[in-house]
Amino acid sequence: MSEYASYFNQDSAKWSLVNFDSWCLQKTNGCHANKIHRIFYKHMNDVLLKDSSTEQERSQARNLINSRKEHVKLANALWDNPDILKSIYKENSKKRDRDTDEEDLVEKERHLALKERELSIKEREV
Repeated sequence: MSEYASYFNQDSAKWSLVNFDSWCLQKTNGCHANKIHRIFYKHMNDVLLKDSSTEQERSQARNLINSRKEHVKLANALWDNPDILKSIYKENSKKRDRDTDEEDLVEKERHLALKERELSIKEREV
């Protein structure tokens, strides 16, 4: 399970069976749909049972378990063409990188605005 930990360390809002399947195809060798799906839903059950899980993680896990049938059906259809399934994680990674860059810019702008405000206060004091 530890080899899959890095996937589940991301924001729980980004968890999905299809994304997990795609991630596994990118990161692990010799993965099979049934095994990967069991691992995914075992982790979802573990999230519900662990005291350390956040309310957001529990909610996401509950939603994923409740809609398991539809998600497995979609994921199994995508396993028929692994190249498409692999590309899903790549595209999601690119989007995450862009989102992170935007968040970094917003944080830098906020930091600069605070510095500017501090400088204007210091100028008034002088």
